[in-house]
Amino acid sequence: MPLDSFRLAIRRVARGDRHALATTTGVAVLISSIVLPAAVVSRPGAAAADTTSAWTTSTVLTGSALHHHVPGVGTETLSQPDDLARLGDALFTIFQNDVGPDGTASPTGNLDSTIVEFTARGEVLGQWDLAGHGDGIAADPWRHVVVVTVNEDANASMYTIDPAGQGTGQVRHYSFDPNPLPHGGGTDAVSFFGRDLLVSASNPSVANGPAVYEADLDGTTAHLTEVFGDQSTATMANTPGSGGTTTLALTDPDSNAVVPGSSPRFAGQFELDSQGDEQQVFLPSADSPDHGLSVLGLDQSVNDSAWVTDAQGTLFVTQKGAGNVVAVDGPFHEGTVFVAVTPCNANGAPTTCPASGFPANYLGTENLFTGDVDPAAPTALGSLQPQGLLFVAL
Repeated sequence: MPLDSFRLAIRRVARGDRHALATTTGVAVLISSIVLPAAVVSRPGAAAADTTSAWTTSTVLTGSALHHHVPGVGTETLSQPDDLARLGDALFTIFQNDVGPDGTASPTGNLDSTIVEFTARGEVLGQWDLAGHGDGIAADPWRHVVVVTVNEDANASMYTIDPAGQGTGQVRHYSFDPNPLPHGGGTDAVSFFGRDLLVSASNPSVANGPAVYEADLDGTTAHLTEVFGDQSTATMANTPGSGGTTTLALTDPDSNAVVPGSSPRFAGQFELDSQGDEQQVFLPSADSPDHGLSVLGLDQSVNDSAWVTDAQGTLFVTQKGAGNVVAVDGPFHEGTVFVAVTPCNANGAPTTCPASGFPANYLGTENLFTGDVDPAAPTALGSLQPQGLLFVAL
């Protein structure tokens, strides 16, 4: 889809024409369209939601309408979408397809996750099966490839996909060096921090291992070096009272992101979410010997984060349970931080969850100064149960 058409379609959506994305090329793909009133959540350090404009949500991609081949089984539908990425005008998401977090087979014997490339209106452009439980996905704009990590608990590795490549040359598989990984677990989210490829060191089994690696791709090997560790020193960032230092004790490095320059705080820094610990760690530079880390304590467990970089745009949300990707449009304010709130992934969550005080996932907004997490326009968006988030500005 040409970029001008992409922008025009989303502008039409922002004016209330939710079918613009489906009809730009005459292909009707929207499965649901809901128009609901907005609610207001006003917090210091974050923009308040508009109470006079409507939010809209539309399903643009559904796993049950897509299929992949499982050797010895036949054709299966896709399920459990997770992270999202954008390369050029195309969007990408991972369907985990019930593969175990260490790469073990699904109940049907499937061993592959599926990466789907699609447009903002839900037109599928391509898909690739990768062995393992897909977790992190990031776009490399310099080589025009997508990077994918698999197996967050153990047996981790990495892939690149060249959407413009030919045949088997589109996919390259990388083993990690060192192997086994020094932190004893797997790998999760991945981001490009400038030209540095940074990877979350998930599910640690040692107390003082790396929390984030830098990956250097060479042939079919991804050489890993520690960026900072689970027990690094960081400055406490919550206000009021910020400024003291603390020794981190991270147990659950998970999602990560690069904070855009328009953010009201931590602009241009790398952000690591330690989901179970209800903390975010911010890194100013991957190249500095003294990293100057900051840690922000949150009042909820969160997974993915997405910063609004323009009032005109769309927030894309994956819903793991529903198996779909939803487009959210509405009265966005630059600088707002949306988060996928995951109460059942907090270290203190009960074994049986959701439970009292620990609801299912919901869409929230985060205050980067206090660490407060509030429901995002609950009347309008309360039915969403997000996993991955991606904001696409015009």
